[in-house]
Amino acid sequence: MKKPLLVFNQNGIYCPKAKIYIDAWKPVNKVIISHAHADHSKYGHQFYLSHPYSLPVIRHRLGNIKIESKVGGVYSTFDYDIKGATMSNIVYPSLDPMIFEVKYPNNDIQGRVTTL
Repeated sequence: MKKPLLVFNQNGIYCPKAKIYIDAWKPVNKVIISHAHADHSKYGHQFYLSHPYSLPVIRHRLGNIKIESKVGGVYSTFDYDIKGATMSNIVYPSLDPMIFEVKYPNNDIQGRVTTL
């Protein structure tokens, strides 16, 4: 039987494969803070990992803690042919199930998103 990716226990949501908690509610060794709301960023963990936008708020709330932020890197080995998928200035998604991940949203997104 496959082991679950996430496990709920007395400390919070745990990912055994990565050996890290997500938004743990009790002090743990390593935790990912999904965002800076008070109910997600608790004091007492040994190591924190969070998005760079959350760092100032978390540091303001929790003080001098060991926190790291990861950003950038290679998103995927696949590229999407935007020019080939564009007709009349509209980008059409592929027929395959897919997710778009934008590396620099403030620079990469121009225009608007609409539903058909």
